Amino acid sequence: MGRTYQLNAKNSSKTALLTDLRIDVVVSGYMARTTVTMVFFNNTGDDSEAELIFRMGNDSVMCSYAIDINGILVDGVVIEKEKARKTFESEARREIEKPSVSIAEHVVGNVFKTRIFPFPLQQSRTIKVGYVEDLSTSRDNAFYILPLFFASRVPFFEMRVTCEGIGIGTPVLEFENFVREPLRMVANESGNENKHFAWSIQNSNQNIKSDFKLTIPNFLQKIILEKDDSGKFFFAISDLVPVPETPATTSKKVTVLWDASLSRAKKIAKDLEILQAFCKIKSVSQVTVVVFRDSIQKAKSFNISGGHLGDLISFLEKIPYDGGTLSLFSLPVTKNSGICVAFTDGFVSLDLDETMKEVEAPVFVVATAEEVNTSLLKIWARKSGGDFFHVKKNDSANEIAQKIGQKNFGFLSATYDRKIVSEIFPSVPTMVTDKTFKISGALCDEISEFSTVVQLNYGMGTDITHVQKYLLTSNTFTHTGLIPRFWAHKKIDELKLFPEIEENSSEILKLGQKYGIVTEQTSFIVLETLEQYLKYDIEPPQNLPFFKEWLSLISQRKAKANDEQENKMHSLLELWKRRVAWWNSDLSNPENDSLYHIHAFPFGAGVDKTENIFAREWMQYRDDECFRRELQNREIQRKREEKEERRRIEQELIEKEESRRIEQALMEKDREEEERRRIEEENLREYEKMREEEARREQEATHKEEKRKLAAMSSKEAEIKRKVEMRRDDWKRKMGRQEEERQNAERAKMEEEQLRIIAENEDKEAEEGRRREKERRQVKAKMLLERRNDSHDSPAPAQVKLEGFFGGHLGGKMEGKFGARGGSFTKAKKNVINLEISPNLSHDSMQFPPPIGGSASVSTLPPSLCCPPPSPPGQAFPAPALRGSPPSASMGRGGPPPPPPLKREQPLP
Repeated sequence: MGRTYQLNAKNSSKTALLTDLRIDVVVSGYMARTTVTMVFFNNTGDDSEAELIFRMGNDSVMCSYAIDINGILVDGVVIEKEKARKTFESEARREIEKPSVSIAEHVVGNVFKTRIFPFPLQQSRTIKVGYVEDLSTSRDNAFYILPLFFASRVPFFEMRVTCEGIGIGTPVLEFENFVREPLRMVANESGNENKHFAWSIQNSNQNIKSDFKLTIPNFLQKIILEKDDSGKFFFAISDLVPVPETPATTSKKVTVLWDASLSRAKKIAKDLEILQAFCKIKSVSQVTVVVFRDSIQKAKSFNISGGHLGDLISFLEKIPYDGGTLSLFSLPVTKNSGICVAFTDGFVSLDLDETMKEVEAPVFVVATAEEVNTSLLKIWARKSGGDFFHVKKNDSANEIAQKIGQKNFGFLSATYDRKIVSEIFPSVPTMVTDKTFKISGALCDEISEFSTVVQLNYGMGTDITHVQKYLLTSNTFTHTGLIPRFWAHKKIDELKLFPEIEENSSEILKLGQKYGIVTEQTSFIVLETLEQYLKYDIEPPQNLPFFKEWLSLISQRKAKANDEQENKMHSLLELWKRRVAWWNSDLSNPENDSLYHIHAFPFGAGVDKTENIFAREWMQYRDDECFRRELQNREIQRKREEKEERRRIEQELIEKEESRRIEQALMEKDREEEERRRIEEENLREYEKMREEEARREQEATHKEEKRKLAAMSSKEAEIKRKVEMRRDDWKRKMGRQEEERQNAERAKMEEEQLRIIAENEDKEAEEGRRREKERRQVKAKMLLERRNDSHDSPAPAQVKLEGFFGGHLGGKMEGKFGARGGSFTKAKKNVINLEISPNLSHDSMQFPPPIGGSASVSTLPPSLCCPPPSPPGQAFPAPALRGSPPSASMGRGGPPPPPPLKREQPLP
């Protein structure tokens, strides 16, 4: 069956028109690189999305992919497969500004798929695909085969073939009308021993109905040495191994694992032929058949003694071939199975995530279809200790049957100088199924000149029976870029043998990205604008004009992210230190009260708030973890449902027997899966937005609470300040009063001292006045006594003149009473009273009211009044005084007390 390149529109049953096909083949040694450039014209009526499904040769590696953007071919870059799908779906569903995006990914086996968006109507898109494969060999010849078949003519077709090698003969080709057409030799400009040959064809309206086959005779080159752009050396060795004849197994019991899925319908003729040859050559007497598809049927045994296989062949032809295929590692293979032979193509559609379990007995896998899952079948056979046979149409059934069940002869190990050679793959024991065994290795870094020997050890079991040595020197090397990819491909194949090692998956991803290889974990992606590469953090090809700008922006982004991470770690570390300090502190001590207020974040948070922050973070983490687990459970459930749906679709497509419809249905299912994934991503984004909104509201509430606390604290501080001011004012007033009282007390003390001094002075003056008055009175009394003694006449009435302030109303009353006792008085003027006193009036009975103001003076007194009786001896003679008269102004406080005031109703004596 040939190979057809068809670009199908997503929403149309039509295929785009292939207007231009260019194929470039480069053969170097026993490696070949094929580059196919296709131009498609959109006449389908759909301008949304297009898909191209193409098949490569077995053990091929897709190493380049490009698509035209604005008339220029842009190379794709290798990224994770899941990331590439998400990026494509996100860009393809943009409603405005829809830039170009395209991906190329591995589907299954040797089938690859590209997706292109957009595909404008009545316009063309160019797709370029490149892959590497090693040549098949037979004796001294090497072969390159490119299947080609097109139902309609190709408007423009061009093919160029270049072949080089050491000591090779002239290559010949077979293609369409060219039969045994030799390639022409071209000049060798490199100066090495390689021979160079070339051939090309260019036609319009070309009709292509046959495969292209190139035969290279005298292919004797064993070692290919190549230097990559970084200066590192890689090598590949193609060893012609003399495979010895091994004794066949003696077991008469055979277990046949028969694949009865839809993909093997009407493709079992070669399998039955090999099975018949095997049973006759090995003299098998009993065969146990286990039929499997989407489930495992009960084993059925057949006795074939005498070589009669009619019942067995009839049974295998009549069983229905439908349904999917379950995991090969779930098949019942035990130590009692005898020789176990499996007939399958390896396309597993159910239990895709099944782990590779250990197999108890060797399994010899036979695959006769053109398209098989080579990598999976090799892994299954190698892990079980068996062998894998990919049978071509022209291969002899007897030769294949002879090899089934034989003891394993193969590559055991390699011996080399590890100071020069760093790695060689395969590095584990590997079956040698034909006479040619290929191995690849890499030299250590910074090795420029070298000469070393690599020894390949072969044998059975652990016994080395054959050794082959090869000399590696730095004299001759190439720059095709094929050997580094061949080495990476060999390493990836070995890493796939041990999927239980977690590091292998990441290592496969790194190798795919470094050497541009599409694997089960990687895909090619092509974007149009710088914004797309920045948005999805994808490194653009170095030949794009904005590559340096992308590097600058990415470095700035990483620097900013590192700063944010460093600040976050610093905050967390500070928070932890303060939390530890709080934990280790003695909270019963009032001095440690400040530890309750820890400000770990710019907005401030205490210990209680820190606890709340940790609690919220833990709850958020728990919710997110639960949500992720729920998504994982949903994804697992979705995959199970998808598997069931795929099986149902495959069963429906079995009846139609059209592989293209199967692929379209699978692609439709992929679209539905991507749509569901998109919906789930939208739901996830909505959930994240909801969470962000809740976080924002919570943060706003936190800020409001902090503002309220700050406001309350400010009002409390204002109240405290007001009370302090009031207390300060009270204290000032109190101190003022105390100062005033102190000053008043000092002033009163001073006044009292002054009054005391004045009183002392007055007492002294009064004492002096009394003494003088006493002397005067004594003198006056003596004079009066002398005058009295000298006078013999009757005493005349005394005339008394009183001066003072007397009320006007006293005159009449005093006159009446006074006159009745022998005297009278008259009021001369307002404050002067004249008295006339009888001499017979006694001194004691004479009383006068005291003056209201001023003083009273006596002008004339009778002798009886002026001369009181003599005093006793030693006693001072008292001075006469008018009863009721006030003391003199000259008398001090020490003088005689004043007489009681005269009452107005009291009669005078």
